Amino acid sequence: MNFTASDIDQEALRIAQYILNRNFQDSAPVKLLHQPFSSIMFKGIIQPDDRFDFVLCNPPFHESAEEARKAAFRKVRNLTGKDVQRVVRNFSGGSNELWCRGGEKEFISNMIAESRSFKQQCFWFTSLVSKSANLDFLQKKLATTPTTETRILDMSQGHKSSRLIAWTFLDKKQQIKWREERWKK
Repeated sequence: MNFTASDIDQEALRIAQYILNRNFQDSAPVKLLHQPFSSIMFKGIIQPDDRFDFVLCNPPFHESAEEARKAAFRKVRNLTGKDVQRVVRNFSGGSNELWCRGGEKEFISNMIAESRSFKQQCFWFTSLVSKSANLDFLQKKLATTPTTETRILDMSQGHKSSRLIAWTFLDKKQQIKWREERWKK
């Protein structure tokens, strides 16, 4: 099994490479690629001969640093029942990982639009959707995109709920052929 990972942050890729080098003696099953353009996800990453069984995305959830800060305060209040003056995040992540223009709604919407150009090279496109309020918009976006199948997978751990939105452009015959060629070895 092989993976390709991409990021716009070269420091994140450097750290990922360090972790891979520490955990794999020979060659790691992960290829790391830098995407220099924050508004592009697949162009320059997916090459003409590439085939991917799935794309998995963990998008920036928030529209701004202020929205991310407010979400952190809300999370602490919901978990502890107390209002606090200062919040220390219990996770790491740079600004480009936490927020972008339009937040996850616009990010995933752009991902859906761009995925059309790579519809025969990827079986499933998927993205985490943190905010359930964005689901209707994203499902409508997919309804106007020539996908053949879409799915929403609910996930939860403890008090945290999220979901994965998935779509494919492959019809049933293409899906069967893909499975036979790539998965039955």
